Amino acid sequence: MFTGEGRKAFLEFLRNLTPQIVFLTLALIWGTKLDLTKFDLSFSGIWNMLPFAMCLFVFFGAAIANLGIFVDASITSTPALDEKKKEIKASSAKALKKTWLLICAAWKHNKVSVLNLFLVMAICEIALVAVFIIAIQGAISSPFVRHG
Repeated sequence: MFTGEGRKAFLEFLRNLTPQIVFLTLALIWGTKLDLTKFDLSFSGIWNMLPFAMCLFVFFGAAIANLGIFVDASITSTPALDEKKKEIKASSAKALKKTWLLICAAWKHNKVSVLNLFLVMAICEIALVAVFIIAIQGAISSPFVRHG
C-alpha cells in the first residue's frame, strides 16, 4: 500500500477526506436548525429539512465512493487466487460458506494482500472517526449554530 500504485490511492483517499468533513459539518449545522420535536411533512417542513438531507446525502456518497476506490486500489490478486475465486463463486455453497472459502483462499494464495486489507480497513476506520470528530468540532464552533 505504501509503494507503487498503493501510494497514489492512499494519498487520494486522504485528499478526499476534506470534502467529507465539509459536507458532514454543513449537515450538522443545518441539523441544528431542525425542529425535531414534531414530524412536519408540510412544504415548509420539507424545505427546512432539504439542506440537511442533501448535505448528508453528499457526505455518505463521498464517503462510500472514497472508501470503495481506496479498498479496490489497495487490494491485489494473483492468477492462482483468481482461478480459485471463480471456482468458489461457481459452487453451490451458501453465502457465508463462500465468504469463508474466499478468505481462506486469499490467505493461502496471497497473504500480503490479506494483511494489506486489514491495514486498509484500519486506516478507513481511523479516517472515518477523524472525519466525524473534525466535523462535529467544526459544527460546534460555527457562528451559525446558536449556543445555549
